[in-house]
Amino acid sequence: MSKIKILLANRDSAGVFYWRTYLPSLMLNKNHSDEFDVVINQDVNFNDFEYLKQFNIIHTHQGFNTFDRLQELKDFFDANGIVTIVDLDDNPSLHPTHPMYHSIKAENLDLKIFNVLSYVDAVSTTTPYFANVLKKYNKEVMDFQNSATKTITPQFSNKRKESNKIRFGYIGGSSHLKDIEQLTDMFQVFSSDKNIQEKATFSLHGFDLRGSSRQSMINPDLMKEISGRGLGLRDVMVQFNKVNGDINKMSTIPDDLKDKYKNHFIQYIEKPISPQENVWVKYEEIFTDNYKLIKDENYLQYLKKYNDEIYDNLDSQPYKRFYTKNINTYMNHYDEIDVSLIPLVNNEFNLCKSPLKLVEAYLKGCLPIVYNVPLYTQYITNGVNGFVAKDERDFTKIVKRIINNPTLITEMTENFVNSVKDEFDLEIVTKKRVEWYKQLLQKKNNK
Repeated sequence: MSKIKILLANRDSAGVFYWRTYLPSLMLNKNHSDEFDVVINQDVNFNDFEYLKQFNIIHTHQGFNTFDRLQELKDFFDANGIVTIVDLDDNPSLHPTHPMYHSIKAENLDLKIFNVLSYVDAVSTTTPYFANVLKKYNKEVMDFQNSATKTITPQFSNKRKESNKIRFGYIGGSSHLKDIEQLTDMFQVFSSDKNIQEKATFSLHGFDLRGSSRQSMINPDLMKEISGRGLGLRDVMVQFNKVNGDINKMSTIPDDLKDKYKNHFIQYIEKPISPQENVWVKYEEIFTDNYKLIKDENYLQYLKKYNDEIYDNLDSQPYKRFYTKNINTYMNHYDEIDVSLIPLVNNEFNLCKSPLKLVEAYLKGCLPIVYNVPLYTQYITNGVNGFVAKDERDFTKIVKRIINNPTLITEMTENFVNSVKDEFDLEIVTKKRVEWYKQLLQKKNNK
């Protein structure tokens, strides 16, 4: 019997690609190469039908690089018996506080992605909760937890460095300012507590000053047409801000102009950002209580230089900054911490997320402190296999409790690892994936 040939298409080059495409492909090749032939392509040409014909299953992240030829593509895939699956790792409908919210809404990108789901055979995602949300767009939805095994890549092995302090760290991305702000009160307390500073250190991981700021503006040509018709530009701008850039909700713009500019309503200006404008500096200001936590003047000057040179006396400092790493060494951040700080605002967008921070903590043997949101509390029982903070004050109390009772770390980390190992095991998740692939293919062939 010939192998089932699968195309995994994912244009992302960072974490989404690593967890949703690369690691699953490794396990498929390791344990199921007798049944599956897996091809990864990060730049698929969906106009090349001859190339696409060779695959039995096409599993793509978010869609087909186009939103305009969906029926044509569906007809081709159906005619050739090719199973199509779209994977979503995050809800495309962002919360208004997300830094990409306005640009996504301006292009109606969330609606376009949801629309794609009705043209494919199935949808995959990260959690049962998000799977239920997506079933309104496609009835065939399966959740595959972000997962790994400690032996599949070198960075998942534990290489924790020794320290005479308890190390608390946040390891995450640049879109979590509202989450990080929940730690503000805690660091305001700790910046004047000498006992805390002597026994613990707090670190921020992923610090990244690269990139540029993206400013949005209404298309100047549209503004000229509005002005030419004698319409009020100020009213347009006021409403633009009120509706978060959604042209369909703007009564101040005539319908004919909405239709003309619907695909290029917004223009973007890119400009380099200074360190002071960077969100990571805002994170750092929270972690250091606007640098009041830093008592060493030389270290403060070092931090304000924003370079990645190694500071000679870093281990004695109450705060440490760790610059970002590439995706193949990213997990090495966890070798610098004992306890993972995982703040998260409770909103619908976050409820659809994967508990990836718990997966990472599990793989590297770190104790998690989470906020009281269902995403995490389904895995963490407070005081047994981790800590669940009810609010900012409770988060502070938990950190103090750990500092005063450091033996809790070893005991509870062991409980945590044992309690989630089956949930986050890539080998187990891949078996589920394999069976689903076969079921979808059989269902397609029986049509």
